[in-house]
Amino acid sequence: MEPILFRYRGRDLRAEDIAFIRASIVAHYARGRSFIAQVLCEHWAWRQPNGGYKWFAARDLLLRLEEAGHITLPPRKTVKNNRAEPRFDHIPR
Repeated sequence: MEPILFRYRGRDLRAEDIAFIRASIVAHYARGRSFIAQVLCEHWAWRQPNGGYKWFAARDLLLRLEEAGHITLPPRKTVKNNRAEPRFDHIPR
């Protein structure tokens, strides 16, 4: 049995899983990170208890694999901006 290269949320990833992810990145590079995560969910039938795909977990997995040096993701299509603009129009007068 192949050794476990990466473990994420109870899912053990082996060399064949990493190879599939790399192949998916190459095949869908232009479609972006979200589409690649969708492909992974569909291929692995990775679903939540309510039946929906685990898209957030798949995207997070891709980021963690990139941080660990296992894969290289396509560049982001939009700038990451989690900081909301301060709004002062809601203050009562």
